[in-house]
Amino acid sequence: MNAAARATDMIDLLGDLVDVMRRENEILKLPRDRSLDPVVKRNVALVSVYERHLREVAARPGFKDELEPPLLDKLHRVADEFAKALEENERRLQAAMATTQKVVDAVASAAQKLNGVPAGYSKAGAETAQSGQHIPLAVDRQI
Repeated sequence: MNAAARATDMIDLLGDLVDVMRRENEILKLPRDRSLDPVVKRNVALVSVYERHLREVAARPGFKDELEPPLLDKLHRVADEFAKALEENERRLQAAMATTQKVVDAVASAAQKLNGVPAGYSKAGAETAQSGQHIPLAVDRQI
């Protein structure tokens, strides 16, 4: 594939990645939105193709020198746009994970308080505990 055709493919691909990343970022604003799964799958597929393009470009010294300046400028602009969308996505994912961790910690703390709160000491000096109510607990750790 010649340099101009590859750059055009990469521009289109980066545009698609930016669109998918923006969609994912919008979905991450909503609690428990199940429409994230197909967006993530599309994102993974596009990233795989983009990584292949990057490997092929890296193996081709002088790639950017083969491009006309307007095409190279367009490739740079869309790459910058992708980097910004990726940065926002990373922030949103970190926030979602932090929130999930806080929920997990709160549930674990509440469960510990329900099970085995010390009631005092026995005549022999051993610590006794109230028998707490055992509750089944499951937490979905997937975002």
